[in-house]
Amino acid sequence: MALSRTKKLVLLAIAVLLLAAFGYLVWRYVPVRDLVALVNEEIPPWLFVCLMALLPLVGAPISLFYALAGIVFPMGMGVLVTALVIPFHLAGFFLLARAVKTPIERILARRGHRPPAIPAHRRASFCLIMNMLPIPYVVKNYLQPLAGIRFPLFFWVSWPVQLVLALPMVLIGSAATDMDPVLLSIAVVLFAGMYAVVRRIEKRYAGAIPAQDDGEEPSDTAL
Repeated sequence: MALSRTKKLVLLAIAVLLLAAFGYLVWRYVPVRDLVALVNEEIPPWLFVCLMALLPLVGAPISLFYALAGIVFPMGMGVLVTALVIPFHLAGFFLLARAVKTPIERILARRGHRPPAIPAHRRASFCLIMNMLPIPYVVKNYLQPLAGIRFPLFFWVSWPVQLVLALPMVLIGSAATDMDPVLLSIAVVLFAGMYAVVRRIEKRYAGAIPAQDDGEEPSDTAL
């Protein structure tokens, strides 16, 4: 039975309060300052940037690096580093996916299959939905090039969406560094709001992207 709008808002408010309470308990009782000092002492900024740029390409959890960016750098610099690393990831994912695309297609062809193709007029919406759905970072970024999405569309849709989704984690890391409960509360509210939006998109569009090519091949420039 579907929940009413009022019940959904109540559940969302409860979730926000629980997240805020959890954040306060961590801020109040966990030795966050010691953990932050340990990170700053053991990981030079240049090494962190290299690790952040390379490890997610092979499946390392990107959320951890977003939070650490807010710890290793001041908040503004953490956002800037994140904004610069995401394009590197997108280029890397695209090149690696295209490198294995032909061998994968040959393997499928020998077995009488073909990879799913997205109709050209729906590729922009496919990219947007893929970036918003709560699936692993490495999966969404490899799947789009493998589905035939060209780089300009893949890049210009994915970069801003992924940067916006990264902001709450960067703020959480920065709040942990500064021991700022206000900033932590803002990050929690942003995280909860984005989670609600993502869940709404997931329920509406998951499984709705057609997997059959319509035989047309117009350009990908129309968004």
